[in-house]
Amino acid sequence: VEALTVASNDMASGNLHARAEWKQKRHDELDDLGTAFNSMAASIEEKVDTISKLNEEIQTELRIGKEVQKQFIRGTEELPRYKGAIYYRPMREVSGDIYGMFPFARGYAGFFFADASGHGVSAALITTITVQSLENALKKNMNPRRIVGSLNNSLAQRFESSYFATGTFMLFSPKGEVFITNAGHLPILCLRPSTGDLIEIS
Repeated sequence: VEALTVASNDMASGNLHARAEWKQKRHDELDDLGTAFNSMAASIEEKVDTISKLNEEIQTELRIGKEVQKQFIRGTEELPRYKGAIYYRPMREVSGDIYGMFPFARGYAGFFFADASGHGVSAALITTITVQSLENALKKNMNPRRIVGSLNNSLAQRFESSYFATGTFMLFSPKGEVFITNAGHLPILCLRPSTGDLIEIS
C-alpha cells in the first residue's frame, strides 16, 4: 500500500514514469492492485505522450496558418502618404481580425477592417474569404456603400447564417475628405489632435 501511495503521489507531481515497485510473490489482491496500477500508469503515460505530440503538430500548423494569414494583410506600406499606425495582436495564433489598405486611381485610398464571428481557425478562414471577396468588389467600383454591399452579397451566398463578419470601409480623397460605410461594426472613434475632441462615427 505504501508503494502504491508513493507512486501515486509521484505521478500526481508530474512524473509519469512513476510505477509501484515491489516483489509480487504472494499473488493476492494487493499484487493484483499493484499490477492494475502499473498498467493504468503506463496507459496514462502513453496517452499523454500522444496528446503532447498532437498538440505540437497543431501548434506547428497554427504557426504556419499565422504566416499565411499575414499574407492577406495589406499594411501601411501600401499608403505611405497617410503614415498609418496600426497595432495588430491576434487573440490566438490565427484570428478573425483583418485589415487592409488599398490604393485607388486619382489619388484615392481605401482602408478596410473587419472582425469575423468566432475565434481561431474557423474565424481565420472566414477572413480569408472576406478579403478575397473584397478585392473582387474593389475591382468593380470605388463607392464605399457599393463595395460593402457587393461584399455582403458575396459572403451571404457562401456562408450559412451562423457565420458572419462585421466591418468598416473608409475612402480617403486627395482633398482630405473621408467617406465611411459601417457594416454592423462598432462605431469608429475619431480623435481631432487640434482640439482633443473625440467624435463617434456610427
